[in-house]
Amino acid sequence: NPYSAANFLQTRDLITNNEAVDRFLGGMNLVTKIVTNDRHSLKLILNGGLDAYTFQTTAIFPKELQFEKNGNGTNGASIQGTTTNFNNNESAFLVYSFFPASAGFNIRAQGGLTRESFERNTMIASATQLIGAQTNVSQAGAVDMYQFRSKQLNLGGFGQVEVDFDGKVILTAGLRGDKSSNNGDENKVYYYPKASAAVNLAEFAFWNMEDWNQFKLRVAYGQSGNFATFGSAFTSLGSTIIEGAAGSLINTTQGNNEVGPERQSELEFGTDLGFLDNRISAEITYYIKNVTDLLLVSLVPSSTGFVNKVTNAAELQNKGLEVGLGIDIIRKKDFEWFNQTNFWFNKSEITQLDIPSYAVGSFGATLGTFYIEQGASATQIVGIGTAADGEDTTDNGLVVWGDSEPDFQISFGENLRYKNWELGLVLHWKQGGDNV
Repeated sequence: NPYSAANFLQTRDLITNNEAVDRFLGGMNLVTKIVTNDRHSLKLILNGGLDAYTFQTTAIFPKELQFEKNGNGTNGASIQGTTTNFNNNESAFLVYSFFPASAGFNIRAQGGLTRESFERNTMIASATQLIGAQTNVSQAGAVDMYQFRSKQLNLGGFGQVEVDFDGKVILTAGLRGDKSSNNGDENKVYYYPKASAAVNLAEFAFWNMEDWNQFKLRVAYGQSGNFATFGSAFTSLGSTIIEGAAGSLINTTQGNNEVGPERQSELEFGTDLGFLDNRISAEITYYIKNVTDLLLVSLVPSSTGFVNKVTNAAELQNKGLEVGLGIDIIRKKDFEWFNQTNFWFNKSEITQLDIPSYAVGSFGATLGTFYIEQGASATQIVGIGTAADGEDTTDNGLVVWGDSEPDFQISFGENLRYKNWELGLVLHWKQGGDNV
């Protein structure tokens, strides 16, 4: 077909494009009851998991193809690659429970250690200028090799205590510590506390409303971390050839030996309600989530010889409300009908930005782009235009066109069961939320 770069029928018949995956997943759990009696219980729990994954790909484009010959392509190509992933995790926990003889409460304490290891190796050989009908990558006029390796080790430990006062009041407190080879200081341990309290008024003696069988008030606070990506802490090298001699060049991304994890802190308030033996249930939760030391790719002065680096350079806040309502409309032996309705919304704000504001993603300011700016929504969409009365503008004069975050979302779920037959339906409603 002289009027086209390729003949799709010929492409279908002559190319090879094969992929193969071999994967093994395994896990082990061991529970040992060290002490068991009416008042005390002590258990040792050991967990282990393994994920061994190999992915192989072979893509061959013979030089007879229209888009490969007569100067149109590379005179044939053979591309073969292999990726291996070996991930494993181990953990050990001690769980202690105490049931006093006379007091109306019980205590549950647990502590443990965790280890997670991730290792990946990707190799791709791309051969062009194939010789004759040969497809081996070594039988070609030009060969290019690519390899990517990554290795990550996470170590952690935690302790937690829970006190249950006869189902009326439940208190929990805990602390977790983690370190990772992805951090600038791989030996530094970052600590994350948590605490919660719940009071179920319907369990107290003064509660005399039979049809209202649950009224729980709860508050919780907790922190967690998100490690930096592999390679953020060090400056990698790239290969080069100068006058026929092979060598290495420093890449344009500068390593940051002070990079650390993002820290997420969340405070939430909520209530759980139950009516008619929990045939009608409701959950309401309001949360405030702050992310500090947000990981961003920032520009560095060109005089350093680098272009950018990964750094902890911002703070983000999310506020939102979640409401759930469940109704057992019909509950019989052979027929059940359950309805679940969920409503939620979230609002975000960049509360601190230690680097200049910048655009990210999408198609640029002409058609609309996301713009990260202190004091503004993390999902705002901005563009070029003349600001009318009432329209917001960014710190560089761009007009705020909208926001990709919806005003709210609602899902309606229906689940029906007749004997051994089940039917599920979901209707989702998203109000607002702009697209580029």
